[in-house]
Amino acid sequence: MGDIGASKGRTIAPNSNPTTPNSPDFVITVRLNNNDTSSGVTKRPNLLVVKTIAHEVIHAEMFRKLLSVLDNGGNITGVTRQDVLDALDGNFPGMYDYFMRHKNWQHQQMATHYREALARILQEYDTGLAVPDNQQPAQLYMDLSWEGLIYENGDNAIYTWTSLPEDEKERIEGVISTYIEDNLNENCSE
Repeated sequence: MGDIGASKGRTIAPNSNPTTPNSPDFVITVRLNNNDTSSGVTKRPNLLVVKTIAHEVIHAEMFRKLLSVLDNGGNITGVTRQDVLDALDGNFPGMYDYFMRHKNWQHQQMATHYREALARILQEYDTGLAVPDNQQPAQLYMDLSWEGLIYENGDNAIYTWTSLPEDEKERIEGVISTYIEDNLNENCSE
């Protein structure tokens, strides 16, 4: 937990920030926001805090895979783009592809390949029942899985999001906003 400004959560790779050092053995920190803004855990519905935790754990796993092939003692400081490309090539081809094609590669890969996993986590947490392997999660959970992956502009744009029809994007944003408004007071962690 920590005050991380407007972010809902943050994943910190080992030794990537001198003010928040980590151990050199691939220990990756997931930090949730505990400030008193709408991004803080006490101001968000529990289900969306769960979504943030799952989202950050996916980031942590991406960092773990990356660090496992860098073979430099678990330190991401000073690693160049070419170091990452050399390490990923032949080891994690999916990550390599996204790293090559997208500036915001982790969010792009998550939006394209991990939203259903996020939705499954949300539905199971909310209902107490696992989603059968042969079924997609309910639309509510698929929509909520977009929170934290909606990037429209510039280098951070997520083409999985920007390629959706405008009415679909508006519907999803409405579902997220309505869910937050309807569940803010009764479901927030205190």
